[in-house]
Amino acid sequence: MKQIFFLIGCMVSTGFVGCINNNVQPPDAGSSRKTDTVQPTQTVVESKPVYPSAVVKNDTLVVFEFGPNDTTASASANVDYKGHNRHITCLVQVNKAKKLEAQLFPEQDTANIRFSQIFMPDGSSDGPFDRKLSYRLSKKGQYKLLIGENMMAGDEWKGKVKITISLK
Repeated sequence: MKQIFFLIGCMVSTGFVGCINNNVQPPDAGSSRKTDTVQPTQTVVESKPVYPSAVVKNDTLVVFEFGPNDTTASASANVDYKGHNRHITCLVQVNKAKKLEAQLFPEQDTANIRFSQIFMPDGSSDGPFDRKLSYRLSKKGQYKLLIGENMMAGDEWKGKVKITISLK
């Protein structure tokens, strides 16, 4: 008999707990009540390129970027030169400038490094040069500067070099 009263008590208390209203109401499918949906806002920030700049792509390629209307600008890059029979290639897009000036600043004054050649947009080339280069530009387009050792003089050199290019 005690077991029956115990079972009835458990069932009644379970029924009371199940019927407690926690103010949680299921959505009513037939309801005409309007619900507001908040959409997240997305802010679009337009990123403009920063000119002038020098982007070191790897240990043999540096891309110098100047604004499309720049007639006077300068940029620098620090590169680790790996040595014998290796070149550093510098790409420079020229739109309006009339003169390109470039200079190498190796970490050691005795470094055997120079501008080997310059390639014009039409494929023609000129060179060799020294550590300092001043070149009149006659065409617009991409110029390519090759930097390497002077194979006719000095010993193999490895080290850090700062490359500065200016358009005027």
